[in-house]
Amino acid sequence: MKPYFTTKERQEELRRAVSAWDGTPFKHFSNVKGLGVDCNHYVLSVYRLAGFHVKIKLEPYAQDRHLHVAQEVLLTHVRSIDVLKEVNKNNPVNGDLLLYKFGLATSHPGIYCDGRICQSILRAGACSRTSFNEPMFNKRLTYVFRPMEL
Repeated sequence: MKPYFTTKERQEELRRAVSAWDGTPFKHFSNVKGLGVDCNHYVLSVYRLAGFHVKIKLEPYAQDRHLHVAQEVLLTHVRSIDVLKEVNKNNPVNGDLLLYKFGLATSHPGIYCDGRICQSILRAGACSRTSFNEPMFNKRLTYVFRPMEL
C-alpha cells in the first residue's frame, strides 16, 4: 500500500475539493455543500470529491457527546478503516486525517493541506483553514492517519 495523495494531480484534486466547501456553514449532522456540514461529514465529503472513497455510514450522534462521554467512538471507527494508516502526528502530509481531542474524547477530524487544518467547526461558523501550528489545535492533536491506496 502507498499513500493516496502523493501525486501532483491528486493533491490538486484535494485542494479543489477543500475549496469547493469554502463558506459552507457548520450544521450538526448535515452534509449539503453551501448549506451546512459538520466536521465528520466535511472530511468524508472532501475525500470523496478528491477521489478517495471510504465506505462509511455515520450513525447519528449528539453534538456535545464528547463533553460527557469518554468513550473513543471516533477513534475506534477510524482505526477500523483499512485504508487509513496511523502515522507520526508531528509530520503530516497533504491529505492526512487529523484527529483532535475536545472534551473527554477524540472528537474532531480535519484534513491537513498545505500547512493548514481544513475543517468544519462550530466556533468558526463555517468550513475554514487554520494554521497547523495554531496553539488551540496543536495541543489537542491526538492522532494522524494517512489515506492509503489498496
